[in-house]
Amino acid sequence: MQSRIDQAVATSLIDTTAITARDAALFDLCQNYLGHANADAKALRDPCEWGISLGGGVRYVEGSPNGFGFDFTSVFGSLAIAHKISPNVTVVASLIAEHGNGDLDYNKGTLDNRGVGGLAGVIVKLHDTLDFSVLGGAEWLNYRTTRSGGTYRGEYDAMRYIVDAQLQGTLNSANYFIAYGTGLRYIRQDNDAYQEYSGGSPFAAVPGSGFTVLTGLADLKLGTKLPGLTPYVQATGYVNFLENTDFAASFGAVTPEDQQISGRLGIGADIEFLSGKLSLVAGVFGGEDGFQGADGGFKFSKGF
Repeated sequence: MQSRIDQAVATSLIDTTAITARDAALFDLCQNYLGHANADAKALRDPCEWGISLGGGVRYVEGSPNGFGFDFTSVFGSLAIAHKISPNVTVVASLIAEHGNGDLDYNKGTLDNRGVGGLAGVIVKLHDTLDFSVLGGAEWLNYRTTRSGGTYRGEYDAMRYIVDAQLQGTLNSANYFIAYGTGLRYIRQDNDAYQEYSGGSPFAAVPGSGFTVLTGLADLKLGTKLPGLTPYVQATGYVNFLENTDFAASFGAVTPEDQQISGRLGIGADIEFLSGKLSLVAGVFGGEDGFQGADGGFKFSKGF
């Protein structure tokens, strides 16, 4: 069941990181100013060559595919720094971190994890209202797991590899705007083999496992710009074109079904704050087996 949990948490973490990176790079709130003290009075330039954005959130995940019930709560964050190297090209780097825990009802167990990593990439401005971004990186994770009410315990490490490519655009009118996006996301996770213990003594050797998933995503946001405030509603869909998991290593012949389609409905608001932008979001997730959890988060970005 770990694959379902890890994919859900990774989705929210990468969504937050991708938006955080874009917020750090686009410098929406900047104003032109003189390049230096001796510049010609008309020689204005874009002041924002650097940007920084901090994002954080919480994701609650639940499900019971084929009776494999679970629930999990994860807290995550990202810190992105962006540097404009040309009028249309910005490079970005981001640190990411997560920590979560939950219950695995199907085996009377628990799962606890923590992870740190980094992503880097580039954002290319194709048009005033259209940009393309590519981010890639890796994350190290540590897991502690129990089953049978704590009788059996284990600990292992894992590596997660991420590539995210997105095309984002905006359509503006006098009172409203529509932001749209589409993309592809590749996630691979390799879990180390580990030794399970009972009463302090070795009990069973658990083989390594993992998953690989290639996901297509589409996003639509509708909002209105008010003085100092931009509220919006948002819908995001996820389709797994490829999903390979190692459930059999942990569950034998009976395995939970892979999930192909899922989605998120959310609300949010961007607020002008401290000469930057504060964003607040909340949403719910659903899929082929119904309600699958909720999330909430914030981002603060500033160009300089």
